[in-house]
Amino acid sequence: IPYHHIELIGSHDKVAAAKRWNVDMFIEDRLENALQLSEEMGIPVFLFDTPYNQATLPKLVHRIYDWRELDKLVTQVTSPLLHK
Repeated sequence: IPYHHIELIGSHDKVAAAKRWNVDMFIEDRLENALQLSEEMGIPVFLFDTPYNQATLPKLVHRIYDWRELDKLVTQVTSPLLHK
């Protein structure tokens, strides 16, 4: 997955970092963060499946099960952006 920067955040408030770096998408495992990021930033969030994050997800939050699936979804999400 191509990237410009990886930010390791030591807190649950990730919106500030996402805004600071003006991110296009986010990888997360905490449901509350995924919902907040997708709503406040309007970006796709890829949520790794865990027992503690089960819920119905909004359109911009995509449940994923492994890194290969993440790679495929990132390609699908970014492909239309690259061809504009």
